[in-house]
Amino acid sequence: MGKKLDSFISKLDTLNTTELVDVFVPSIQKEVPFKLFSVGQQKDLIRTALTGIVGAIKCSVIYNDIISNNCQEDIEFSCEDKNAILIALRKASISNDITIDGIAYKLDELPTKLPKLKNQTKKIKFSDFELSLRVPSLELDKTITEKALLDISKLNEEKKKSESVDILLTYEIVKYLDSIKGDDNDFDLNELTVYEKKRVVENLPLKVNNKIIEFIASVTEYNNQYVTFKDNTVVEFDAGFLTRE
Repeated sequence: MGKKLDSFISKLDTLNTTELVDVFVPSIQKEVPFKLFSVGQQKDLIRTALTGIVGAIKCSVIYNDIISNNCQEDIEFSCEDKNAILIALRKASISNDITIDGIAYKLDELPTKLPKLKNQTKKIKFSDFELSLRVPSLELDKTITEKALLDISKLNEEKKKSESVDILLTYEIVKYLDSIKGDDNDFDLNELTVYEKKRVVENLPLKVNNKIIEFIASVTEYNNQYVTFKDNTVVEFDAGFLTRE
């Protein structure tokens, strides 16, 4: 019985690693083979459901890992890719059907192949400085999100409620910083640590900060096209994304 079970498990494992789906990746404008979601990945996501804001942040990191681990080609993914890929994998792995707030939707009603995000960079001039922004890679997004998670995890429950949004916003801005010029000095901000970049953000003029937020909002608006139904209902990538049919 033991050998038969081992053989059966081996066949299941082979099925999980060989069943692939071609998924459109917006940043490179072509389809790439991916493995489907696994039971283990679903369990990792479900475990985040009971841990509040920390769980929600962990959930985002897990989805980033799933995209990187399930892709069968070596690609540097952009944050503009995340929504499109996760929707495609959800359709192929589970179902085209999803229920949101008690209402049934069809995922194939969402866009699947939009043109590449037009504005990948932005320059902001202020005083004697020029700040360059860039849409972050998925790997950079993961790294900085984990730093935010570490900061929030150090707070007590009361402070988590009052300070988490500010922390997350600061680190979201950090993700988009690319370089800064001024005073005869050029800084490649990607050479700084995350906490050094955070110091830069905390010392930027308010009007510059607002322009950065406007750029981030334009990227979010593009990404949201992949997850927004005609009635403006938005698919959320939370712990229940793989269970709501």
